[in-house]
Amino acid sequence: MQPIRLVLAATEEDYIEPFLQYIRCSEFERRVVVTAFSRKEALWKYIENAPDEMDVVLGETSFREGWQGKLREGAPWIELREGGYSSREGRSGLGVSKYQPLSRLLAEIEEMIRGRRETAGNEGRTTLIGVISAAGGSGKTTVSIQLARQFASEGKHVIYISLESLQSNISSDGKEEIEAEGRPGLARLLYDLKAAEEKHQKPRYPISHYVYRNAFLRGDAFPALCNLNEMKELERSDVVALLKFIIESRSYDAVIVDTDSIPDLRIETVMERADQLLWIVGENRIILDKTVKWLAFLERTNPGLYKGIIGKSLFVANRTSGEGLLTLPEKNIPISAELPWIPAWNGSAGYADIQRQAPAYQRDVMKLSRLLHENENWTAPGGRESPA
Repeated sequence: MQPIRLVLAATEEDYIEPFLQYIRCSEFERRVVVTAFSRKEALWKYIENAPDEMDVVLGETSFREGWQGKLREGAPWIELREGGYSSREGRSGLGVSKYQPLSRLLAEIEEMIRGRRETAGNEGRTTLIGVISAAGGSGKTTVSIQLARQFASEGKHVIYISLESLQSNISSDGKEEIEAEGRPGLARLLYDLKAAEEKHQKPRYPISHYVYRNAFLRGDAFPALCNLNEMKELERSDVVALLKFIIESRSYDAVIVDTDSIPDLRIETVMERADQLLWIVGENRIILDKTVKWLAFLERTNPGLYKGIIGKSLFVANRTSGEGLLTLPEKNIPISAELPWIPAWNGSAGYADIQRQAPAYQRDVMKLSRLLHENENWTAPGGRESPA
């Protein structure tokens, strides 16, 4: 997805310089390109001569005073407000609080621009990646989250979706609840999708209305569901509508779906709809045996689904000792990637602790990301051949 081309207009060099420095040293480096001005006349001249070189102007009110020109259609002016508040589209237009953490300010701008791009549409391709495991305790959620972070570090727009019945918070320090506060979330989105379908209308709000930007993920996520029944009652049609809505929004380069370990219609739907599937296994014999049995059951009872998923599956050995698993026992399916056992597994380390403590794990997640990119065309007609 193309980076946002942002024009910054501020009178204070002491504001511009830290702003540019933060962009260069943060996850926004590949997602936001900034051209900055501290003088009104230089800004006006740039806008008049290069209207197609910007997606948004982020500027103080004084830069707009006396200007009779017009911005390119689709390139809004977002006011830098000193009153300590932000607002969506309103009587006075778009605005963000000038003095707030730059991570939050830039996330707000991304959301505003993304909402406009959702309406206009874009040509970007969204890849749907399903992460599954035949048994709990394989580290499936950790792989999903670390992979989402890796994609974000590569400049991709990512959303992480948990379809687990019992969902866990992504961050362990309470920041997730603060970041997610006020977002309608997944349950509300599913309700709105059903209501829109019954009325034969398009959903009223874009995907950005329901998600929040998670600082640890560096991408979007839904607030964790507190009511277990909300997930238990999720039907195949709900999952289809959800994935369709997110993909058709064209807001993301990658959608990573974390699933339960108990086979059900939700997981089958993700299997069918995913462009690529990651099966998380390991050296644990129980997980390996359950994976083989699950695949054998699918092959026997639903050969069409089995053939379809094998053609787009990668088998990833997580928490390995380094001795190397060559194939999945009995099925002769190659293990395509390995992620190492790390000391953090022994304690109650959260996802952030794993990130800090395990550079070797991050290195192999990076390799897995490259492998996924290399195999993006598996879903072309015919896919990858099934193993003999």
